[in-house]
Amino acid sequence: MHPMMLCFLVSSIPCMYYVDVNYLLPQWLGIAGLGPPVLYAVAQATAYRNGLLRFVWFPVLMLIGLGVAVNNTRAVIEAILGYKPNEFLRTPKNSDLSTSIYDLYENKNDKTIWLEFFFSAYAVAALLLSIQRMPALAPFLALFVLGFVLVGLTGLLEINRASRFIKTWKAEPAFLDQDM
Repeated sequence: MHPMMLCFLVSSIPCMYYVDVNYLLPQWLGIAGLGPPVLYAVAQATAYRNGLLRFVWFPVLMLIGLGVAVNNTRAVIEAILGYKPNEFLRTPKNSDLSTSIYDLYENKNDKTIWLEFFFSAYAVAALLLSIQRMPALAPFLALFVLGFVLVGLTGLLEINRASRFIKTWKAEPAFLDQDM
């Protein structure tokens, strides 16, 4: 699904320039877009006692789902190409891990984050073009912008937090031995 979402985003600008989308997409496709939110609301209402209150988080879930499209597309491509097929890195959860494990998480320049910001800029350009050429597409492209920015900023904040933690830990090895 995520590679197709990126293909949709990348093809949106050329399609708005060269294709009359009114003939390409049937009008009922917009109504079909209501299917996933309705399905999610029904699932939440039936699965949990306060399920409809949980539905309030659906917009955030939708933004995160769009925002992780770059990372998930990269994972799909790596899986297809057989890149790192047996690698699984466990997220550190306790204090008895070695320095080498933590060094794996010290990443000051994650290319995926910068790709997310690139795609957010591309989505901004597509959004501005859609306002002129196809206003019905603008809300969906705005969700792409917000999703990529949300996930990109979260990634930058996480890298910053992990980097500060590792510097503290390396400077003060007894830091993790304290009772938390």
